[in-house]
Amino acid sequence: MRQLTLTLLLIATLFSCKKDDNNTTNNNNTTPTPYVCPTCVTTPEAKAEHDASSGGVYKGVIVGSTGTIALYLYNTGTEVKALVSFDGKSATFTTQSLSSWAPGQAISNALFTGTIDGKAISAYFSVDANGQNPQVQMTIPGHTVTVAVYKETSTSLIKNYEGTFTGDDAGTFNMTLNGNDYSIVVSSGGILEGSLVNGAIDHLTQKDQVEIKGTFKGDDVSGTWKDTKSTKQGTWSGKRTL
Repeated sequence: MRQLTLTLLLIATLFSCKKDDNNTTNNNNTTPTPYVCPTCVTTPEAKAEHDASSGGVYKGVIVGSTGTIALYLYNTGTEVKALVSFDGKSATFTTQSLSSWAPGQAISNALFTGTIDGKAISAYFSVDANGQNPQVQMTIPGHTVTVAVYKETSTSLIKNYEGTFTGDDAGTFNMTLNGNDYSIVVSSGGILEGSLVNGAIDHLTQKDQVEIKGTFKGDDVSGTWKDTKSTKQGTWSGKRTL
C-alpha cells in the first residue's frame, strides 16, 4: 500500500511539472504588447474650421541632432505658439510676427524664438493662405538643422517618430506621418517624401538609389535600408514621440 501511495505521488508530481512546463512555454510564446507613446495624443488636435486655412496646427520632426515641433495658430482662441523639443529639452516659442495676421492669410517667415539648454533658437514659419506648403527653417547654434512639417486637420492626426539608422552607416532617422504620406529626414541631410504602400514603407530615392523599407507596430516603426549602388546596408528604427 505504501509503495502504491509513493507511485501515485510521483505520477502527480511529474504531471504537475509537465503542466508548469507547458505554461512556461505558452508564456514564452506570448506576443509582446506593442509600444504606445505615453504622451502622444490619439486624435487630431486641429479644429475643423481651420482645415482649409493657414490657421490651426502644424507638426513635424527636427534633425540635427533630433527633436519635434508643434505650432498652434489660432487653433484655440487667439493662441499663437510653437512647442519645440530638441535633444531631450523642451520650450515654448513665441512670436511677434503675427500680431496683425488672421487665419486664411498667408504667412511668410514668421519668426518664433525661444531658449533651449541656454541657447537662443530661431524658427521661421511660412505657409500658404489655404494651409498648403508649410515650411519651417530653424537656426540652432552648433547644429545644421533640417525640419519636415505637415498641417494637421480635424480628420488626419500627424504622427512624429524619432529614431536612428545603423549598419554600414549610422545617424538620426526621423519621420513625420500624415495619413499615408510621410517625410523622412536623416542626419545626412535632405527630406525623403513618399506614400505608404499597403500600410508599409517601400521607398527608393531617385537621386541616390537608396532603398528604404519599414513597417509599423503600435507606435514603433522599423525596417531596413540599402544603397543599391554599393554594398552598404543596415537597419533603422524609431518610436513615436509626438
